[in-house]
Amino acid sequence: MIKLLGRLSKICEYIADVITVVLVVFITILIFVNVIFRFLFNNPIIWQYEATLVCMSWVVFIGMSMTTAHKEHMKLTFILGALKPKVRLYWENVLDIILIVFMIIGIVKGIEITQSTWSQMYQTIPVKKGIFYMAFPIGAAFSLLHLVYHVLTRKTDDFKTEDEEAAKIAEEVG
Repeated sequence: MIKLLGRLSKICEYIADVITVVLVVFITILIFVNVIFRFLFNNPIIWQYEATLVCMSWVVFIGMSMTTAHKEHMKLTFILGALKPKVRLYWENVLDIILIVFMIIGIVKGIEITQSTWSQMYQTIPVKKGIFYMAFPIGAAFSLLHLVYHVLTRKTDDFKTEDEEAAKIAEEVG
């Protein structure tokens, strides 16, 4: 079960990486081209703002799952770093469980918002407004998978500092 979660986590991380890179490159090129059109030809690309808005929502919320995959989500690291490994293990798990609950609520509410806006279209691009909101439940689902995997695989040894490990090696040798 844990191996399957690990594989799924890696697949979601890869998908998130690809989506984010493609969209950031697209946004960069689109904005650059729009600047040229606006200032050199005095004819801006009308649909650039809405396209950028939709792409940015995907970059942000899929990016959220990338930070979760790398265990870099928001937390008070200066406090966590001061805790003993065993206490930190429990505290990290408590924080991740709170985030898991938030992600489950986010998935449910995100789907509701996506469904309620699905029939609306943007004015300048042929895209449903639900696509904008769909990024959050997908990013939250990816994050949920990563969080569950981290909680199930986290050990006290993950938090030992290099000094503690060096002291342990010195004890074993001496």
